[in-house]
Amino acid sequence: MGDHARIIGLAGGSCSGKGHLSEALRASLGEDLLVLRLDDYYLDVQDRSEAAIAAHNYDEPAAFDVALLSRHLDLLSRGIAIDMPSYDFELHRRRDGTARVTPRSIVLVEGILVLAIEEIRSRCALRVFVASPTEVRLARRLHRDVRERGRDEAEVRQRFREHVGAMHDRYVEPSRAFADLVLDGTREVAENAAEFLRALA
Repeated sequence: MGDHARIIGLAGGSCSGKGHLSEALRASLGEDLLVLRLDDYYLDVQDRSEAAIAAHNYDEPAAFDVALLSRHLDLLSRGIAIDMPSYDFELHRRRDGTARVTPRSIVLVEGILVLAIEEIRSRCALRVFVASPTEVRLARRLHRDVRERGRDEAEVRQRFREHVGAMHDRYVEPSRAFADLVLDGTREVAENAAEFLRALA
């Protein structure tokens, strides 16, 4: 990957604990770590009808701008800054403007399909998967989407059943086989962070 940045992949099911682990790693590694969220590379769907947006599958590889993320990882690995996008989940679109970010010694790319998408997986020097039971992930998803994103609970449950669960079985869980390290998402975040850092050393 070059001498400028080490690309690390962090995958796992929706609400498995990836985000909290990323935050713990950021606290431990400080300025040495740059986190790229796969969620920020969603393709826009705002120009679709409300019904089409409601039916849109956000949990398959085609939902993401894989070409842009791949290009950004290549640039960072060569020590070149990127203009990182940000996705607005309420408006279902990429926000205007980008954030200029410079390479760090470690670039963590985090998202449900990081290990399922070959173009991303192949760029990772270390591949980590966070595993959590379905019932745990659903409870966390309800808390996040209903309380933090203002979604309807019935809609969240339906989406989890029809899209999230099906795509987890089709893409996410099989990608676990590509992991160098599998972490238990029901453990304390500090324990997983410590194990992650040992693997990173």
